[in-house]
Amino acid sequence: PKIKARASVIPNVDAGSYSDYSKALKKGVAHAAGTNFPGQGKLVYFFSHSTNSTFNFATYKAIFFLLRKVEKGDRILVYFLNKEYKYVVSEK
Repeated sequence: PKIKARASVIPNVDAGSYSDYSKALKKGVAHAAGTNFPGQGKLVYFFSHSTNSTFNFATYKAIFFLLRKVEKGDRILVYFLNKEYKYVVSEK
């Protein structure tokens, strides 16, 4: 909520395949294949483009453009299978 990042999450993206992840990142945030899903009580891995320039924001669909502003204690909300999962940033 703090950085108002909103995006679809594309599940099971091969983080080692440029072809797979570049296609997914054009649509939103990628969930790394082989990692857990929300609600499984374990770590969940998501990745997306970021940039340090507003000029590249649209080019890279930089969902995490303002991620640098997220601090310890901030909330992250993920919706998966019609359920809301609440996370809290514990480290930066």
